[in-house]
Amino acid sequence: MAWKTVSDKEKFEFAEKDDFVEGKLIACRKTRFDCNVYDLQDNDGANLYFFGCSMLDTILPELVGKKIKITYLGKVDLDAGRTMRDYNVDVWEDDAAFPGEQQQDEGPGF
Repeated sequence: MAWKTVSDKEKFEFAEKDDFVEGKLIACRKTRFDCNVYDLQDNDGANLYFFGCSMLDTILPELVGKKIKITYLGKVDLDAGRTMRDYNVDVWEDDAAFPGEQQQDEGPGF
């Protein structure tokens, strides 16, 4: 057994179309400016954080504790010259083995 530092976090940014992050969503917290910041532990055990947006803030707070994948789909044009950043959010099904995790041994199959 060894100590692992969990306080060091790296900022993740969705910069280009098809950028994605996946892992366990650890927490949703508010900044002093009332913006959501999300903490995620990726499949390699790295601790990441990223800022929310209108779309993610309506979905992610309810997914804390779950394994997720967020893919940036790019900007979408709205009316009046406005744009919106679009994302796809997937949630891992509980009954399937998550990549990088070992399934529990069910014992001998009698």
